[in-house]
Amino acid sequence: MELFGTKIINLPNEVINISGEWLENKTKKWEGQIFSEKPVSTISFLEINNRIKWIKSKKSNENIQKMEINLFHYDNSGLDIQFNYDINGGGAYYRSKIETVDYLPDIITENIKSCVISLICSFDGIPKIKLYAAFLPTIIIQIGRNGIWHIKNGYNEFIKPEFINILNYGRQGYIENFIK
Repeated sequence: MELFGTKIINLPNEVINISGEWLENKTKKWEGQIFSEKPVSTISFLEINNRIKWIKSKKSNENIQKMEINLFHYDNSGLDIQFNYDINGGGAYYRSKIETVDYLPDIITENIKSCVISLICSFDGIPKIKLYAAFLPTIIIQIGRNGIWHIKNGYNEFIKPEFINILNYGRQGYIENFIK
């Protein structure tokens, strides 16, 4: 399965705009916002060493959501980093080593389409980390047991088959059989 550019649900695309910046302080923190015409909820994908972890955000009823990326230090050299992100209450982290203490990854801040998996950030450490996200219209999402969201009945026929279980069960997990 190719991740980047995959349309996971066959619905009309909305334009999603991401904006933000790296803060000028001691910590390496990028703060941003996700703007959409209609509320969207997010499923993010963290790729490390050809393994993909997926994480759902909170269900959002807002047109503006918070997004944050932090690079936390594990040592005094500043080269051993924890790449940490949060997109509207859904996030993960992973440890990586960088070559220079001044390194900051580029965050994609162009307009992207909803329902399509888009690259958000590529972190050039060892191991390399890629953060992807797909923004889904909240109108097709409902909250189930334990506060976990899933796709409303009647929309499953629009979901690409390999994403049905991801969009309907659990808060996070791994994609099996990922092919680069």
